[in-house]
Amino acid sequence: MATSGVYTWTPTLANLIDEACERAGINPATLTHQHLVSARNSLNYVFRELETEQVDQFYRIDQESTSVSSSTYQVSLASGSVEVIQMWYRTSGSTTDIPITRISREDYQNIATKASTGNPTMAWVDHSSLNAPQIVLWPVPDATITLYYDRLRFIDDATTLSHTADAHRFMYDVIAYALAARLCEKYSAERFALNQTRYRETLAKAKAAIIPRGDIMIYGAQNRRRRA
Repeated sequence: MATSGVYTWTPTLANLIDEACERAGINPATLTHQHLVSARNSLNYVFRELETEQVDQFYRIDQESTSVSSSTYQVSLASGSVEVIQMWYRTSGSTTDIPITRISREDYQNIATKASTGNPTMAWVDHSSLNAPQIVLWPVPDATITLYYDRLRFIDDATTLSHTADAHRFMYDVIAYALAARLCEKYSAERFALNQTRYRETLAKAKAAIIPRGDIMIYGAQNRRRRA
């Protein structure tokens, strides 16, 4: 029997809402505009909750770059950034990556010569502005550089229902059950426990399945000789 040979199925946000409604015992054909707005809002709450579960964060790491002019030492991260994984830079016209060592806020505060200029060697990530972290470089660049950084980002917001979910495919079932549970809290309380249980079960399975594959190290245990 022939199979499709296709691996591109990704549900839209509208598909996920329909599926969640059915699991909550709500006929999607009866949904009003207010229901859809409510479901979309709940879906964003689901995404925020899943961000704290740290289940697919390996797939939410990407690389960003920005030009930093001389005398500029505070650099705003790209929109949606949660945290910086690593940093490096290139000088103008160069293809050589120069690493930047991350330090703590306390380490930075202990630097007596914060206005020193030169090639940046260290930086700390300032999270004091809510949802708007910045990289603070030291020394202050004395020439234009291109700053690169790998960052962990948030899950894209649910805005337009025709968009697809910003999630690993193993997470689709998790999202549907999580959304169904939230809809049950609003419209179908008797189905809440079932959907909440299924949400936790599918989340546990997804966590076990979404593991980056890298080099595997196998260590053998030494045999111990027992005394007679």
